Amino acid sequence: MGTIHVIGLGPGNMEHLTLESYRLMKNAPLVYVRTIKHPLIEDLIQEGIPIEGFDYLYENADTFEEIYHKIAAILVEKAQLEQKIVFAVPGHPLFAEKTVEILIEILDNRQDEGNIEIHSSMSFLDVVITSLRIDPINGLKMLNAVSLETNPPDPNIGNIITQVYDRFVASDVKLACLEIYDDEQEIYVLSGSGMKNREKIEKIPLYQLDRIEWIDYLTTVYIPPVQKPKLEHINTLLSVMEQLRSPTGCSWDKEQTHDSLKRYLIEEAYEVIDAIEKNNPDDLVEELGDLLLQIIFHCQIAKEEGLFDLKDVVKGINQKLINRHPHIFNKDKKIDKSWEELKKTEKGFQYQYEIMEAVPKSLPSLYLAEKIQKKAADVGFDWNNPLPALDKIVEESIELKEAMEKLNDDEMTKELGDLLFSVVNVSRLLHIDPEEALHKTVDKFIRRFKFIEESLAEKGISPKESDLETMDSLWELSKDKKS
Repeated sequence: MGTIHVIGLGPGNMEHLTLESYRLMKNAPLVYVRTIKHPLIEDLIQEGIPIEGFDYLYENADTFEEIYHKIAAILVEKAQLEQKIVFAVPGHPLFAEKTVEILIEILDNRQDEGNIEIHSSMSFLDVVITSLRIDPINGLKMLNAVSLETNPPDPNIGNIITQVYDRFVASDVKLACLEIYDDEQEIYVLSGSGMKNREKIEKIPLYQLDRIEWIDYLTTVYIPPVQKPKLEHINTLLSVMEQLRSPTGCSWDKEQTHDSLKRYLIEEAYEVIDAIEKNNPDDLVEELGDLLLQIIFHCQIAKEEGLFDLKDVVKGINQKLINRHPHIFNKDKKIDKSWEELKKTEKGFQYQYEIMEAVPKSLPSLYLAEKIQKKAADVGFDWNNPLPALDKIVEESIELKEAMEKLNDDEMTKELGDLLFSVVNVSRLLHIDPEEALHKTVDKFIRRFKFIEESLAEKGISPKESDLETMDSLWELSKDKKS
């Protein structure tokens, strides 16, 4: 098998073409080009260089990926018959050129003598940064217009977006960028960069991107770094946290660790619950933000330690949700496992007690007890109705009383725990959330105690100045108030 020589045609002028590339094409019996839609093609033909393009493949293919694979396959097939194949692509062979990437992959995996040689050339990036008069050393990210969803721009540095073929693609680019930038963000639109009498460059606000009529296959978009990134974008929050933890950031934020932040994570979670119970959307937005901040905080610390980052967290939860909902995401597959069975398989557990042991012991005790009971119920260790469980409360109450009579602290602690566990069991069988039930009782207690204090205040006395009998009678009276 022969060698495939891949050369770059540069940005578009003959002056940008390397002498090596010119000689390779001049001496070749035929030069294959991915597309004849390149400003240099006409000049090459005038130089007497025979050209054959693959533009005909674009007519019937459903995707660009399909076209690129077909071109690569044809070139490999021709290289099996000839000693040398010359394949020319726009710009630099390794800059946003998928066909070359596929060729390299195919030939690297072959067992015969075939190989590929890449001949460097001036890329469109060289002329673009010259036209923009920017220094890439200050930070520059190159992006493909058709893959911005998976590889979005970074507002902290400059971004060059290539492959903006037409106004339809420009519209998609605009919509993707509006997720990160304000609609008035200044951008630069360039076409024919480095080509005399053909270069165009215009600075416009982002929202006008798809209104430019002269967008074509030579169009590139540049977005400068911004001082005020869009506040509703998650990348902005990541950037803010990274800055707070930087050497020039906040001293308090820099001192925090996973361990020191535990209490704040718990507090913020409870404040979210409080906002939900108060049915206050504004408070809920704020408290969810505070809770999200804790997650971002932990991700930034882990990123600094080289352990993981937010992408790993998001990837993990996405994978878990997909794996545990095969009836939604894998409908063709026969589903023969429950959620708990899928979870047990995923974690590598063999026994149910392993699942119980995996439940975080830092959970609130009532919630922890309920979860453990549910795990036991999943394998059939449960009562059929709450009445036997209610009898268990009576039994545990008697055992607690006996322990109290013995004045044995250890026994009293054990029996009180058994009693509480039995109460949680009853609430579970009644399908009542024990945490919610206890919270309501606490609220009710506060309302009734408020009635006691207000009633005593009308008489000019405080609870400390009153006696238990008086306060107890007021307590009973508060029940009549349906408080």
